[in-house]
Amino acid sequence: MLLNDTSRKERICAITDGVYAIAITLLVLDLKTPKTSGLDERQLLHDLINQIPNFKTYIISFCVIAWFWFRHHEIFKALNRCNNFLIGMNFFHILFLTLIPFTASLAARYKEDQLAVQLFLINLWLCGLSIELLSQYVINKTKWHEKESEEQLLKQHWIYRYSITIVVIPAIIISYFNHAVALHMCFAFPVVVGLVARRIK
Repeated sequence: MLLNDTSRKERICAITDGVYAIAITLLVLDLKTPKTSGLDERQLLHDLINQIPNFKTYIISFCVIAWFWFRHHEIFKALNRCNNFLIGMNFFHILFLTLIPFTASLAARYKEDQLAVQLFLINLWLCGLSIELLSQYVINKTKWHEKESEEQLLKQHWIYRYSITIVVIPAIIISYFNHAVALHMCFAFPVVVGLVARRIK
């Protein structure tokens, strides 16, 4: 069923934007202030140091979710119509997106557990895979494109599009040998996007 009404597209973007906003908000809830009041400077510093794993997964997740939002914006900006299959693909992406705050918290709290880190990395990859499947579906529907946005969507370099996969798949492999190193590899993602992908897209 093809839907030409632009309000349908707007509703898809509205609910997706809401999910992105909630996901980013949930990330920060895992950063806790000290439970004991009246701590001196040394005790406060010690408490903050103990939360470093939470800050790491927060920064990684924030950058990744921001990137997904930007990609989603680019994809839907090029559309002037949609169908039910596209709506389903969008919800498929949201499925993995909403899990990021949970798996990020899991990786932070069980930082010594290989499985916890791997679940976080796999979640990031599945979220990236789902949005690129969505992107490819839209690219193939050339008759659905807004002419002003079509060129920008079609000329994107594969490194730009698959930045998440380029970073996360090696990290998943490395996690079988050293999951701490694998998690830190994710900090390369904003570097890939900012210094490489943006220049060649």
